Amino acid sequence: MDSSMDLACGEAIEETPIKENGDLASLKDMVFILGSTEILMKDNSRSYYWLNGSYFKGNFINGLRDGKGSWKKGVGNSDRYDGNYRNDKKWGYGVFTWASGNVYKGNYEADLRNGFGEMYWVNGTYYKGQWVNGIQNG
Repeated sequence: MDSSMDLACGEAIEETPIKENGDLASLKDMVFILGSTEILMKDNSRSYYWLNGSYFKGNFINGLRDGKGSWKKGVGNSDRYDGNYRNDKKWGYGVFTWASGNVYKGNYEADLRNGFGEMYWVNGTYYKGQWVNGIQNG
């Protein structure tokens, strides 16, 4: 397997995966045992867990998140994203929920809110409208 693909996957994920027995998994293998039944293999839809409790469940193409997926940061009440990815970036429709309880529902391009989206803050205010490069526009 080409080492540049291993590096690209590791850089995109930026956290260390673990095996069932608690050992660190090798990015060179691109196969991770995550309990008795979970296996992540490059180009397949599987689950990916980290020591800090973060996870990604979804599709990969060439070691990068691509297609439908769910990501959660850490354990407990924390940031999470459910939606579409392209080339390891949020792209298309998705829902991002912050640990604070604020929620964005709408379109993304290259990890930024773009197009129509709805932002709801915990204080009861909201915005429904256009976004350009992550900023409300309207």
